[in-house]
Amino acid sequence: INHCLLCVCQGAVHSKQYMRGDQLAEELLASSEKLNYLWGIEMSRHFLGDCALGNKNFKESEMRYGLGVETALKYGTVFLAAADLQGIAFSVSGQSRWAKSIRLDAAASKKAGELGTSMYGVAVFWDEWIDTYIKAARENLGEELTQMYEEEGRNMGFEAAVAYALDFDKD
Repeated sequence: INHCLLCVCQGAVHSKQYMRGDQLAEELLASSEKLNYLWGIEMSRHFLGDCALGNKNFKESEMRYGLGVETALKYGTVFLAAADLQGIAFSVSGQSRWAKSIRLDAAASKKAGELGTSMYGVAVFWDEWIDTYIKAARENLGEELTQMYEEEGRNMGFEAAVAYALDFDKD
């Protein structure tokens, strides 16, 4: 039943029903914690970030994705940690914190590449967010600054990128 709840929650998020998805993700988190269902805990934290971002509550989504990064790393799900890191990149872009957005996006994309995958193509709504939030950061910074911040993000290392992302007051 709990796993089915995860699937229903995912369906709500993917179909952009963020208010419903938020409610389901809260329920999924409580149920998964009670059952010690690690995948449910990880995904509920991710979905909570998605719902806040979908509702354009950028500060809240930054915090929620931060919990998602910590949870995914605690359980060793590195790709999900990279996705949550990119979620923070979207969130800070929504706050017009362009440099941090580009650095974190580059770090998340590099980690995904190291894992043999890409952040793009995971879900339609996620691709739309890449196209919206990362594109906005690029446009606001210009090509030269974007390239500089991307290089910084790729070179900082994943662990340092996580620490940087979780310093919510930095940049």
